[in-house]
Amino acid sequence: MKKLIALKHKLDEMKAMGTNAKKEALANMDDFEQSMVSLMLNPFIRFGVKKYKVAEPLSESIPSDEKAIDVLNKLASRELTGNAAIAAVESIVASMCADGQDVFRRFLLKDPKAGVGISLCNKVFENPIPKFEVQLASPYKEKGDKYPFKPNPKAKWPMIGSLKLDGLRVICEVIVDEEEVNFLSRTGNPITSLDHLKPAMLELGKLSGHKHIFFDGEGTAGSFNQSVSALRKKNVQAIGAIYHIFDFFLPEWRAQAKSKEYAKTGMKLKERLAMLVALFKNDRSEGYTQDIHLHPFYIIHSHEDFIERFMKRLDDNEEGEMGKDPNSVYDLGPTCARTDTLTPSSYCCH
Repeated sequence: MKKLIALKHKLDEMKAMGTNAKKEALANMDDFEQSMVSLMLNPFIRFGVKKYKVAEPLSESIPSDEKAIDVLNKLASRELTGNAAIAAVESIVASMCADGQDVFRRFLLKDPKAGVGISLCNKVFENPIPKFEVQLASPYKEKGDKYPFKPNPKAKWPMIGSLKLDGLRVICEVIVDEEEVNFLSRTGNPITSLDHLKPAMLELGKLSGHKHIFFDGEGTAGSFNQSVSALRKKNVQAIGAIYHIFDFFLPEWRAQAKSKEYAKTGMKLKERLAMLVALFKNDRSEGYTQDIHLHPFYIIHSHEDFIERFMKRLDDNEEGEMGKDPNSVYDLGPTCARTDTLTPSSYCCH
């Protein structure tokens, strides 16, 4: 594991560096080192093992770099799952020195522990790390436009409306067969403050009938600043936090979205919402029903209706109003085969 351990020492040195120095250090890494940092950060590669027994480290690591990477690849491809995956991790970790155990765990936790993320790496890496993309809303009104506001020429009525929440975007990944649940930011970074809701989200995932699903929603815990502060804390439960679910997407849609046919053949918002309504009608663990909500929605029939609701939101000191095309597919950002000339799938007015 000489090369992986050498990478670990480079990452340790980068912790105290400023941004420009980190960029230079990343640029000076060889192809192998850059590929390993990419493997640590790639949001679409997960290894499925975070809790395992760690044996006393040896004075020197026995496995080669290739062997350690082979185990990681088998975990990522789900060739190793469940108890077999844990056993494989415990076995190889038991044959490593302390530095080897440390760097191997950084892969499992998806964290280089060097204060670097995907955005910084992609400024210097020849092969960019794929970004975790979720659906984002477009502004409904033009910048500087005053009440009563001009109609948006691209908006199609009726739309599905809802309150624009003033919290932190939270994606919940559920891998049913492996009973794995991950709360993620909209860029794919782990959110640990909602881990106490994992059993309830696993329950929802099982009810969905899908083996792998991403629930899309927003976490709130008071005001925006309070929500961000509470939800971004590491390994601390966000007391009183509520997870509002308003949509979902499936991992296979990412590949389908590259085709222009996706806009026609993909699951429409009205179908996705119907599935969520059915899920929340099922009996669920009573202790979690107050912490996980289906975000209320309704029909907005016209521009005038939309603006009236928006102004009422402002009067009530709310963040704003959302409007979504009921016939839209889940827009996966730049990955999706869309152009700016097409109607956006959702609008926000705030």
